[in-house]
Amino acid sequence: MSEEQPVQDIQEWNENELLQIIDSSLSVLSTLADLADSEYRTYDDEIADINTVKKNTFRIIFAAQSKLKKY
Repeated sequence: MSEEQPVQDIQEWNENELLQIIDSSLSVLSTLADLADSEYRTYDDEIADINTVKKNTFRIIFAAQSKLKKY
């Protein structure tokens, strides 16, 4: 997970789809929080991967929120 991909800008989102994206993203963050607290997480590269996914998930949430503001 070395390269960071930009969040795609898709013009035709509707409000319901954006809310589903936010809901799914929050589920991902919840799962990652459980993994980060897990006693089975022992590798530093896992921590780096979890942090990368968290960062990208937050970017997706913020992009969806900014699109929702337009409605």
